[in-house]
Amino acid sequence: MFGQAGTGLALGWTPDVFGGERLELLVAQAQLTGRQHDFDALRLALAANTESAYVDLRWAQSEQKILQDNVEIRERALRLTQEPMQYGPSPCLDVTRAQNQLSELQARLPHAAATIQHQLSLIAVYSGRTPESVDVLVLATPVTIPTSSSAVPQMLPSEALMRRPDVRSAYAELTQRAAEVGVAQAYRYPKFSLQLTDGLLASSYRLILVCPRSPTTSSAPRSMRLARFSTPGASRQASSRAKAACASPICISGRPCCRC
Repeated sequence: MFGQAGTGLALGWTPDVFGGERLELLVAQAQLTGRQHDFDALRLALAANTESAYVDLRWAQSEQKILQDNVEIRERALRLTQEPMQYGPSPCLDVTRAQNQLSELQARLPHAAATIQHQLSLIAVYSGRTPESVDVLVLATPVTIPTSSSAVPQMLPSEALMRRPDVRSAYAELTQRAAEVGVAQAYRYPKFSLQLTDGLLASSYRLILVCPRSPTTSSAPRSMRLARFSTPGASRQASSRAKAACASPICISGRPCCRC
């Protein structure tokens, strides 16, 4: 009975002769850059939707305030039209017209209130809040409608276009696809590899009855191999020859094969 233990070190290096590895790195970098620009585009769209909902909210609140003021005006006009009827005959056509105008304005108030609540709900969704928590903010209080800033940065149209995240993401995707074409072309050519191995093999025997002169340790020499070109057919032929050699109990030298 005997046992074997070994340790070794193997180093390998594959030179990038045709640029396939560099192009694969470029593909990964372009893909990462595209995902970052997609995230920026999502943030920009979320901010734009929130701003649009805020402006629509202020518009709806202003419309509601105007409707409420007009309702008060129409109520006073209706009272003034009905007062002459207490002291004498008054045309009923004026009273009916005033009532119709007041009813029309009062019918538009629920729609304005629903629009305000809808915009508040949108802002709550875009900001990650609940619709109930938005009511405690200052958004429920009507203020003036915000206006756009007049300070516009001076730049060329092409520079302004390249600042858009979706355009940058499309450019990164184009770079990625072009690099993938280069990687596919590099796979058409052979690959070169350089390997360096070093190891130590130790054997410990038990119940040794014969061969006292057998060495207990053997050092595997350092070897360097340069594989210039390899094909699947050549690898299968080499593997079959090695298996055939190991299947025979006698080596080429005529001695028993202990390595098999």
